[in-house]
Amino acid sequence: MKVIKLFFAMVLIVTLISCSENNTVDPNNGDDFTNTYSSVQLSNGSRSDDYRIDNFEVKDVSIVNDSIYFKIQYSGGCNEHEFRLTANDYFKESFPVQADMILSHNDFNDACDSIVEIELSFDLSPLKEAYINSYGGNLDPIALNILIDKTNNAWLYLVYQSSTIYINSFETNDDTNGWAGIDVSMFVDDPAPGCGEKSLFIGGGCVMPTASKRISITENGNYKLSCWGKTTVNGGNIHLIKNEDEVVELIISGNEWSFFESTDSIYLEAGDEVSLEIWVGGIIYDDLFCDNLAVIKR
Repeated sequence: MKVIKLFFAMVLIVTLISCSENNTVDPNNGDDFTNTYSSVQLSNGSRSDDYRIDNFEVKDVSIVNDSIYFKIQYSGGCNEHEFRLTANDYFKESFPVQADMILSHNDFNDACDSIVEIELSFDLSPLKEAYINSYGGNLDPIALNILIDKTNNAWLYLVYQSSTIYINSFETNDDTNGWAGIDVSMFVDDPAPGCGEKSLFIGGGCVMPTASKRISITENGNYKLSCWGKTTVNGGNIHLIKNEDEVVELIISGNEWSFFESTDSIYLEAGDEVSLEIWVGGIIYDDLFCDNLAVIKR
């Protein structure tokens, strides 16, 4: 569905009551759960050694519009826990530009061992504003490299981009809604970096498009395509089509996961309907993997 120069600080205080063993505590369903900061705070140049990362597991992570969402699991249940998201090295020049971040966790020596499940959300708007102030224009994609475990040097990798009107990471049966040519059996356990647990693997030959979906536009603007992709053969194309003369094309190639964004855009108005199409193969068989396929307004 596919970075910046500030210091994100978000604190989430979780107050839990139960200390019973082998229980799963869900603070989002009735337990005392407080997300103290709803938007990020930013600071550049700080070191990872300055941050405490007590054990936790990220079950899922996604970016929707200007917010990043984490599903977190950790052991505890008797003390407050603090999570903080910090951008400590941002605007690293590349394409897309990068920001290193840290998701820190302080369990305040919680000795309980209940399994706690929570959801965190952090507003990325301050990061977007800082990027625009530095580079001008609109927000271009930013690669977020998020450190979640210093001991094992474990990172999450996501791409933050503006005004996503459609994004699909191909995880569950719901992600097939509206698609012709795609079913859940095509979702495989080979996700792109930081893109959930599955991706789409699609192969084809002579019938084109291999898969398609209609999308309604709600805002006037210029629209592009982006996704993570790779192939085992030669790859394929993803198209955003208004009519035969107004088409955006994304070419997927290479046998390692890479982030792709279309070089061209098309102007669309509210009320327009466009076709999102995947083209794979031709006279002979071909295939591609696709993850976090997005239609984005630039």
